[in-house]
Amino acid sequence: MRSLSNLWYPLPKELSPYFQDHPEYLTLLCEVELGLMALSDLLPGAPAFWLCHLLRGYTFGIPQLVNLTALQQQMLTVVRTVLLTYKNERVWREQLEQYQTLEDRFRQFEVDAQQSTYVFKPVTIGANRSEVYHHILSGPLPYQQRSVELAEIGETYICEDQQHRVSVKIPDDIMLPPLPRGHRLLSRSARSPVSISRKELQETARWMDNQEATLGLSSNWEGRLQKIIIEIACSGKSGFSETEKLDLAGMQNIVGMVSAGKSTLMDIIAVWAAQHGKNITLV
Repeated sequence: MRSLSNLWYPLPKELSPYFQDHPEYLTLLCEVELGLMALSDLLPGAPAFWLCHLLRGYTFGIPQLVNLTALQQQMLTVVRTVLLTYKNERVWREQLEQYQTLEDRFRQFEVDAQQSTYVFKPVTIGANRSEVYHHILSGPLPYQQRSVELAEIGETYICEDQQHRVSVKIPDDIMLPPLPRGHRLLSRSARSPVSISRKELQETARWMDNQEATLGLSSNWEGRLQKIIIEIACSGKSGFSETEKLDLAGMQNIVGMVSAGKSTLMDIIAVWAAQHGKNITLV
């Protein structure tokens, strides 16, 4: 997860004295101006109310988003993370309308009544806000970092959600695995593509079944895998072709009908990766 805390620093310190009665207007000001700045860089000439189209994730209808530079792609990723709420056009238009009611001396953009054209103008209050916005858009957002409290053997813990509250006791004789190796959040190394054959997946599924059998469980991983037909998109043309090998490089999308086996395939790949010393995060 990415952290949005202290996102606007140092703007709150500079602008808060002017918004003491309505602190929510400060967030409104920063979010609208960040959105308009991103819109002007990614879709120059597009109307102000078009920001919602940037945030929805569908680029096939917007030719300008097909061949973005690495910096522009980073900018698009950031603005979708920070302003995702405004992918709803009605919500974004309401924010623009509220923005237009702020005093002229606070606003860095003039937006017309139709929320179509918008023009940048210099301001003296929080004059460095453009630099703050560009800094936010130009680099990846920091990761959230939280300490993890580990359960201890022999202790009882209360677990609850919105509907249930139960107690869980960690048995005295349980064999806990060693602590997992933490992820290096501040470094990012290039990774080679990973290829997994269907045979390897079948062997992993069979191993999973054997492990569960020793616990008196049966999820039939191998049988479920046999029912899955794996197809990949054809390069350079529409359609899919069946494959006996998965090549994982960067972000991969798995699509399929309900109960087609997407989660089953993900689970088996995760176990295979763990067996081969890979770091796994399932969300």
